[in-house]
Amino acid sequence: MSHLGARETVELAILGAALNCSLEIDEIVGSVRQMVGTKWHPTSDVIVEGLRNLLSEGFVDIEPLRCADCRTREESDGRFHTSIAGRARLEVLLKMKISNFRTPPGSVCIGLKVCLLEVLRHDDRAPQIEELIELHEAEIGRLGEEVYRYQRAFGFVGQWLAHELECLRSEIAWLRELMPDVGG
Repeated sequence: MSHLGARETVELAILGAALNCSLEIDEIVGSVRQMVGTKWHPTSDVIVEGLRNLLSEGFVDIEPLRCADCRTREESDGRFHTSIAGRARLEVLLKMKISNFRTPPGSVCIGLKVCLLEVLRHDDRAPQIEELIELHEAEIGRLGEEVYRYQRAFGFVGQWLAHELECLRSEIAWLRELMPDVGG
């Protein structure tokens, strides 16, 4: 099974944003930025290019805007929504592995997978949550070594890393709480 890269992460965010509603381009750009959080921000151009690719591949449909004065209407003027084929693509993307917890897009994919988990069939959710827990546990192991190494470092480096460690532990606890809801 392949891993989620930058392109697939943008696709995942766009398809997720336009899944249950029709959005104009600027709304999709805003939704994608909101969904991916502060860890990674693809540029508007990257998001629009991803949207165009999804449209050309049939994963997104467009409802043209209708107005009396639309003489300069561009092909991209309209409201986009995830097509039936796009929903299937979204499911494939959600089942792909995350390559690296620490760096974008891997760190972003974790949040996207959690946000869009409901798209998967009930019995497909537990393996995804298990993968997320495993990634968190590996990161806790790595970060634990960093906390030890920076214990006596200048400033608040060690304290910041310890805080990050606690956040990861909290996320694992939350993910484990989701397991009964998905049949795990």
